[in-house]
Amino acid sequence: MAIETIIPKVVPDRISDDRAALRAASTFSGAPLLQAIVTAAGTGLSRTLTVQVANQKLQPCRGLFAVLLVIGNAADGPPAGTTTIGAPTEGELIATITADKVAMFFTETSGRLVVELTQTGSWTPRYPRCIVLGPAQGTTEVP
Repeated sequence: MAIETIIPKVVPDRISDDRAALRAASTFSGAPLLQAIVTAAGTGLSRTLTVQVANQKLQPCRGLFAVLLVIGNAADGPPAGTTTIGAPTEGELIATITADKVAMFFTETSGRLVVELTQTGSWTPRYPRCIVLGPAQGTTEVP
């Protein structure tokens, strides 16, 4: 069964004049086509991290997407820390690249990924970064 991928358009199909088309295109020229909206909730020693794949206008995209999740302990630093990345409650773990720091996931077909982050001792801030690698291409059954 093929998985439907829906990425909302950011530039209308019919633009009335060339200047409007250039304005619309230039608005998004520096932004990646697919982005990750990352939110966190929770208290104590755990946080629920939600990643939603979105287009350039930050509209949610539906489909199965590959996402690389990197956890750091500084806003501008490399992967670091001892936060445990739990099994996703939405999405699927594809590979752990560096234990508790870097992992690759597939989202649900809603374009969402939900994972739990936990720490021991006391909670210290973490800086999750996500890279949307792209949509997974659906296929038909292989008998």
